[in-house]
Amino acid sequence: GPIDASATPDSPPGVDAATLPDASTVTPDASGCTTQTIQLFTNPGFESGPGGGWVESSSAGYDIVWQPAANGYPARTGAWLAWLGGDVGPTAAFLTDSLYQQVAIPAGATSISFTGFITVGTQETTTTDAFDNAALTIRSTADAVLGTLASWTNLSAGTDWVSMSFPLADSYAGQT
Repeated sequence: GPIDASATPDSPPGVDAATLPDASTVTPDASGCTTQTIQLFTNPGFESGPGGGWVESSSAGYDIVWQPAANGYPARTGAWLAWLGGDVGPTAAFLTDSLYQQVAIPAGATSISFTGFITVGTQETTTTDAFDNAALTIRSTADAVLGTLASWTNLSAGTDWVSMSFPLADSYAGQT
């Protein structure tokens, strides 16, 4: 299903899919078959730039997949990353951003996971109030939330890229 993240101002949860969708691997379960790892995402590292299988949306019209190094926000690897939320300009605005890709998970898959790296930055100074929010969700083709893998806020902010790995239920096998 699609991956969706939302954020509001000053929250630059940069998602570097150079490793982000290394994460959706599937291990088919069939008698006599050798275990296989299958990359389900197109352009998992964003190195093909905008598009490339990803659908981006920003309420402020910003590009989600971009090359930020010139602005002091380098990708974990490569030159491209996905930046959700976080208006870094002097006129911060409330934003709703999303990035997703539909994938078909093979029927019979018995070990499905989503792995990658994330960094969450913020200009918020509070240590108690969550103003900026992001979530990693699995959605149906009708856009219904089937599950939330993780969520982050400005209280999760840090300066390093952190690895993430989320096993998915086998019940997702055979779904798009």
